[in-house]
Amino acid sequence: MPLREEFQNVVREIKEKPDKILITSGGTDAYNILGNLLYELKKQHWFYQFEYYVVAG
Repeated sequence: MPLREEFQNVVREIKEKPDKILITSGGTDAYNILGNLLYELKKQHWFYQFEYYVVAG
């Protein structure tokens, strides 16, 4: 994707094992899909090893 010049030469760190997860929902979430997703994810044993950022549009 095209980027403005100030973002073209940014050095990005690629981790071998991720430790943060971004979850987004675009627009609205009238059916609470994002909430249900998080509820189900919390049941997984691996869920608590990550830091989560959740953005609801």
